[in-house]
Amino acid sequence: MTDKRLISGVAKPRRVKLVPTVRINAYPVIAEAVDNGVAYGWHRAHKHTDSPADETAIEEIAQAVMNELCDVLQFGGDDDAAA
Repeated sequence: MTDKRLISGVAKPRRVKLVPTVRINAYPVIAEAVDNGVAYGWHRAHKHTDSPADETAIEEIAQAVMNELCDVLQFGGDDDAAA
């Protein structure tokens, strides 16, 4: 019996369906980034004063959290995904 994959004595490559086997649990990654950002922002807000204004503390914490999130997440449209 002849193998159907053989044409002119050359075997065609088989198509293999790849199934992803590794998945990331995003919640702990994001939670750690937020925790690190809050801690860093809190310390940064208190860098030059023992009692910063609430607005200053909030701004420092928000900026630090976003910086941490940008380290683990990629924001943008579909065009950025290919880069």
